[in-house]
This record gives sequence, structure tokens and C-alpha cells, in this order.
Amino acid sequence: MGTTSSQQPSARRIATIDVMRAIIMFLMLFVNDIPGVKDLPHWIGHAETEEDMLGFSDIVFPGFLFCVGMSIPFAIKSRFNRGDSVLGVMRHVVSRSAALIVMGLFTLNGCKTGLSMLLVVSAFFLIWLNYAKGPEMLKGWPSTLLRCIGVAILLGIMIYQDVTDVPFRTRWWGILGLIGWAYLVSSMLYLLTRSSLRHTLCAWGVVIALCVINAQGGIIPEEYFSRNIFLPFWPGGWTHPTLVMSGMVASLLLTRMVKSGHQHRIFPTFIAMAAASGALTLASHHFWIISKDLATPTWLFICLMLFFMATPCIHWLTDVKRKTSWFAIIAPAGTATLTCYALPYFWYALKQIWEFHLLPVEWNYGLVGIAESIVFALIIIQITRLLLKSKLQLKV
Repeated sequence: MGTTSSQQPSARRIATIDVMRAIIMFLMLFVNDIPGVKDLPHWIGHAETEEDMLGFSDIVFPGFLFCVGMSIPFAIKSRFNRGDSVLGVMRHVVSRSAALIVMGLFTLNGCKTGLSMLLVVSAFFLIWLNYAKGPEMLKGWPSTLLRCIGVAILLGIMIYQDVTDVPFRTRWWGILGLIGWAYLVSSMLYLLTRSSLRHTLCAWGVVIALCVINAQGGIIPEEYFSRNIFLPFWPGGWTHPTLVMSGMVASLLLTRMVKSGHQHRIFPTFIAMAAASGALTLASHHFWIISKDLATPTWLFICLMLFFMATPCIHWLTDVKRKTSWFAIIAPAGTATLTCYALPYFWYALKQIWEFHLLPVEWNYGLVGIAESIVFALIIIQITRLLLKSKLQLKV
């Protein structure tokens, strides 16, 4: 994860981003598995839509969006370094966003039974497997054939459901769909402002303002024209792009301070940002409850406060002290996040089809159920590790 201490900071890869992404992915696997566990402490799960509370599970999805934003500057710079034009990068961003949105819609609409869930996730792997870096036997015409089979499966599910069941609906787009929309907005904004950190900070401020303006039941009434002209119909609203852009800003500031040799400024800067987010949490709580489902500004600001506090701590541990041995067990979750996210659907599909459980149903409660979900998350990550060694990985 790191290099020798003789290297200058500018020559080292910052491990913070990979570590944060792996931690969040591990927690996402965990919280996605605990809904079936009984007798859980209320604070571990998601708060109800109208409940003024931040559950532990309510910080995982925004944490993932924050990590998406931290990766964007590096991903876009990498494509420019390979010789891509601005138009080429834009095409790549749109392509990735479209893939995530399609996956989100199918996980939302096409996973109503165990069989349909199995078919949908199998199609994802057939279509979006990284054939270019995969086994030689899958390259060339086999990859084209497998992709066509995957597309046919998805079209077949859509047509079948349209004829026999409820047609496809967007509703809330699914987790991957919301990530896709937020990634699209934030990446396009970064392409416009990447030449100047000051411009990126200004864009971040504008997006925060749009988030506040478009919040339901807030300081600007529905009938005011000034509220309705700022794309309130954008899928997921502006709260999710704000989380992505916040991660982007954190990444840019962290990188700049490391490269300039001003690492002593990292903690004061991020603590100040956390304090500002805390103040905004208190101020916005007069207008909105803390609600992940409603994506309220209060939920946004309290999550940002936590992420801004966590970032310098993880950076100090992994990049300053080089303590990364603890991270090895979950490392694949930080490098193959989409693969890691998709794998559990195979397990849940098979459980529905065969109606079986690893442990007796009577054990699926309290601490035993929590421990089972933790072990499940670790098993999924180790399966991801094996797939990476076999050069099998989803990539959009």
C-alpha cells in the first residue's frame, strides 16, 4: 500500500482513499445483511423516513458517495494522462453513469424473486465483466457472445415483467442508480473546474446551496419560483451530488497538502470543516429533521461532519504512520467495490430459491445475528479476492 520512507510525499500514492472505500464497502455489506436479524439495537439499523434520527446504517450510503468523490480527481487525471480528450472523458463518464443507472433499475425492479435476482446479477457479470484484463479464453468473440447473452437476459426480464407484472418504474432508482446520477453530475462539474481548486470550491458551494434550496419543507416554500428553477426533478435531488463533491474537495485538499509538504495543516483544516458542518447541522435542524430517506440537508451536514473528522485520522494511520496491516483483510473491497457489492445477490437469490440458512433461524437475533452478518461480509470480500486473482472483476 505504501512505499519506502525515503520517498517524498508527492511520489507516494495516498492510501487513505482505498482504505476509506474498503471500510465503507465492508460496512455496506454488513448493513445490507442485517435487516433479517431480530432484536437489534434500534441505533444500528436505518431510521424511519419521518424519524428524526441518524442510525448507524444511515451513514454508510453517504460514506460511499463521499468515497466516490474522493476517487474522481484521480480517475479523470489518469484518463487525461493516457491521452484522452475532454470529449473522450465525458463519454466515459456518461457510459459509467448509464451502466450504474441500468444496474440500479434492474436491482430495484427485476429482483422480485430468487430466480429473477439470480438472472439479473448473472447478466451484470456477463455484460460488465472486465474482459480486457480477464482470462485469455474469454477475450475476442467469447466476450461478445457473453455480453449479448447478458443483454438478452435483461431484455427478457423487462419484457416478461411488463407483460405479466408491474412494468419497470424509476421510483428511487436503487442504490446504484442514485450513485450513477450523483457521479454524473459531480464528474461533469469537476471537468469544468479541474484547472482551479478555487473554482472547484465555488462549484461545491453552489451545489450545497442548491441542496438547501431544493430541500422539501425547508426555508423556501414550494410555490416560490426561485425554488423550482434549480432542477428539483434531478434524480435523487442535489444532496447526493453534494456528498460526492464533498469527497472530491476533501481529496483535492488532502493531496495538495501532502504534495506541498504541509501535512501539519491537514488536521486543523479538516477539523475546521467538520466544525463548520456541525454548525450547519444545528442551524438546518430548525428546518429539517435528520432523515436519510428524505435526503435532508441536516442529514447531509451531520454525515459530512463525521467524514471530515474520519479522513485525517485514517490518513494519519495509513499514510503517515504506515499502519496498513490491519487493512489487508478487507483490501479487495477497496479495489473491486462493484464486484463486492454485486456478489451477495447470488447468495440471497440462492437462499430464496432453496429456502435455507447457514445457521438455525432461532439464532438469527441479537449479537449472534450481528456476528453472522460480519462474517458474511468478510466471506464476500475474500471471494472477491479470489475473483481478482482469477482476473474476474466487474468494471464500468
